[in-house]
Amino acid sequence: MSGLTYFGAEAAAELQRWQNNRRKVTFAEALPDGGSGARLAFFYHEGDQAHPQQKLLLKLCADDEGADNEPRDLEEAWHSGPAFHRGARTFTFPERRLIPQVYPPLRVGGTWLMFLEVALDERARHPLVPLATVQRGADKAQVAAAVTDALLSEWNPDPRADHDMAAQSFLRQALGHRADPGSHLARATGQLLGSDLHNTTVELPGWPRPLPNPTPFADPSPLAGLKPPTVALGRAHYDLHPGNIMVAVQPAPAPDSFRLVDLSRFTDSGLLLRDLVHLMLCLICDYLPELGQGARTELTEILLDQDEDTTDPGESLLPAGLLSTLRLLRSAPDSWRRARRYAHPDWHPQYLLALQACALMFLTRRAEPEEQRWFLRLAAGACEAFQLVAVPHHESRTSDPGQQAARSSAPDETTADLPATLAADLERHGEHLRHIGARCADPRFDGVLGDNLRVVVNRCTALAASACDGPMTEATLAFHEQCTQVLQAAHVLGAAQDAPGSRTGAEKEKARGRLVAALGNLLEHPGLRSDARPDPEPEPVSRTVADGPRPRPAPVPRGLDNSRAPRPPGASGITLIDSTHDQGPSESLSADQADGPAADRARIALWGPPRSGKTTYLSALPIAAMQHQRHGKGTWLISGTTAEANTFLNDGVRKLAVERVFPEATLDLKSMGWRFRGLEPLTGRRKGFREARFLLEVQDAPGEKYREADSGAVDQLARSQGLIYLYDQLGDAEAVAPDLASFFSTLNSLYSRVEEFGGHYQGRLPHHLAVCIAKFDDPEVLRPAVEAGWVTQDDHGSRLPRVPGHLTANYFQWLCNDARNPGARMVRDGLETYFHPERVAYYTTSSIGYRLNPHHTFDYRDFANVAELNGSVRISTPPEPVNVLEPLTDLERRIRRTAK
Repeated sequence: MSGLTYFGAEAAAELQRWQNNRRKVTFAEALPDGGSGARLAFFYHEGDQAHPQQKLLLKLCADDEGADNEPRDLEEAWHSGPAFHRGARTFTFPERRLIPQVYPPLRVGGTWLMFLEVALDERARHPLVPLATVQRGADKAQVAAAVTDALLSEWNPDPRADHDMAAQSFLRQALGHRADPGSHLARATGQLLGSDLHNTTVELPGWPRPLPNPTPFADPSPLAGLKPPTVALGRAHYDLHPGNIMVAVQPAPAPDSFRLVDLSRFTDSGLLLRDLVHLMLCLICDYLPELGQGARTELTEILLDQDEDTTDPGESLLPAGLLSTLRLLRSAPDSWRRARRYAHPDWHPQYLLALQACALMFLTRRAEPEEQRWFLRLAAGACEAFQLVAVPHHESRTSDPGQQAARSSAPDETTADLPATLAADLERHGEHLRHIGARCADPRFDGVLGDNLRVVVNRCTALAASACDGPMTEATLAFHEQCTQVLQAAHVLGAAQDAPGSRTGAEKEKARGRLVAALGNLLEHPGLRSDARPDPEPEPVSRTVADGPRPRPAPVPRGLDNSRAPRPPGASGITLIDSTHDQGPSESLSADQADGPAADRARIALWGPPRSGKTTYLSALPIAAMQHQRHGKGTWLISGTTAEANTFLNDGVRKLAVERVFPEATLDLKSMGWRFRGLEPLTGRRKGFREARFLLEVQDAPGEKYREADSGAVDQLARSQGLIYLYDQLGDAEAVAPDLASFFSTLNSLYSRVEEFGGHYQGRLPHHLAVCIAKFDDPEVLRPAVEAGWVTQDDHGSRLPRVPGHLTANYFQWLCNDARNPGARMVRDGLETYFHPERVAYYTTSSIGYRLNPHHTFDYRDFANVAELNGSVRISTPPEPVNVLEPLTDLERRIRRTAK
């Protein structure tokens, strides 16, 4: 297998199995990876009559989410073309400008090994090389201009438009994941702007006046209430840079010879200006390091100027090559615009928004602080220039003033209306989801069902995350419910695809129907603007096999080996899924409801005195799961195992997030369970994610049950492998004696009972224990901890206070020693006596989080998130739980490690 091992042992084994008497590859030459994480090499090829290529380019895609979709995205780019009456007969862009797959890709671990044609020049004398290898100057600029023109004229003869896209939606769509609060962009701009990150305006060094905050983290945004007159949409590469443009260079660079590679982020409904501006900034970076402050200021003015040809080269501080490059690239779209009578007032506003977004992208890629600040000033300048040419954006489509008044006076009738940004995200992903959903519904495409499900999960996860970003309303909660229903259905269909057995066929078709129904409900959400929904007979944009043959179609990856493909990851987890439609009613989790073998299940019980906040803690779990994803800590999907479990959390979330009141305390003994599915980032030196699929049972009993050491409640604790103990230092002073008696009675009874459920561990209780110091948001809890020096404050994001993890055990010791309640020390001593120290962890927990200031930052002067209004206790701002999900997921990991 000499040479096959270039991509690693696993890829070599797959290649060895793939070779047969009709096809064989032999290593020829390694190629530079271009910094993407992918590995490339030429291989000599011996094939049959249908595959006569003498040499192939083999590419092992990077092991990340975007690259994992690259074979499917390349196939989609090949088959995405205009409708017949809009130029399909003459549409040859894929054949001329893309590189086809020769064979279906091989699954290698969590990524793909692709077999691509070798791109040659017109006379087949020399292979094409990346444009990045061409020296800056006229040749490179002419190739980039030819690419710009072809992206519009050849790839998008049938452009679409959105005439009502809000400027904030444009910026968010252009930035993608970079707009998330936990992104690298958020950290980089936070370092540059400090406390101004969330301000509407910012003061930048070297600039004489305040500028609008160009980041997506400003609150309120300077783009609020504004939009460009129109937005051009169509097929877009979305990772266009000189490294992804191949061109013939011998004897000289030939502009019309280019081909595009690495379409792992291809979209058929992208922002057309994004690729053009991104490529232009790539070429500007060739000159940027040598430009002085004055030249950079002039460059900013030129990029923002509506008139691109007014600079006199004789008076300019910029190199002549850079001026020529700017003129070529900014004028490249002119022929396309003229053919469509696309006036400059319609073009320039969206150009400025694309410039703002792309400048923010480049900010994160530059190592030199002065260059970072220049890109930030450029983004702010583009935002300011856009404000001057933007038009007002009205969220409501209703033109009748009387109807508007009726709507504003009847809030219950508007619960179906989605925020504009969320509706725009649904519209953006909707067309692709319909296309992929049709493939999932058609058994002919089951060979690539795993890939299609992965696309569904990725897109719906993004939509679920978007629902978490704004205020929680009935509409956004219902929308999140539909997203999670799709994700749950995708999991079920993925499991049925992989499951062996005679019943697989029937179960698979049942799961397929469930996914199709869930997708249909999502794509017909009542909050989507009526004009954003498809017509009854939509004009086809993306082709499928049923559309008929195309000239020289790209090889469609068929017969993929999905047996080792990872199942779709879960989404963030508001529990609005009723997974009990296939089950009969049940008061508790039965063996038949188990999700996998018993060894894979963690059984965790919740324990605490009356009024310690157990019910609120459980109700905050789904909100914490959504927040977990928003901050990039992993994605979680939680689904109830019974209708009661779903109802419990649904009601709790609505009370906390929408009504902003506390849920009623538990009234009777309940046994409920939830399935957790999702991905968590791997720790240490390992990269990637750990896929979690486990069953969590939470035994929530009222505090009085434990006060009486009720045998049923003790049985619940004894059957569990993990316990969450809520310690409430603000408990009722009059209840100290009975609570303490109950605490020790429960421990004694539990110690006796565990012998029946597996025995002790080194003479103590075998449970893993998470001690949650509850209500840490309360001033009576937080202020003493701050004054005693236990609390630090995050230097990023919302700058939340926290007790460092390595100090929480010592903090609990101090808290019990210093507590007003003398029984606290006995609680501490009891826990230390009955539980093994290596199985105990401590957390400072808040189910509702802190009140944040208008800049979404913690303010020690006003952080209490509870207020009394008209005699009732209300939650002041939308809850953002702290350390609510972490104790559960940590317990699951600890239990799983112990079970190994």
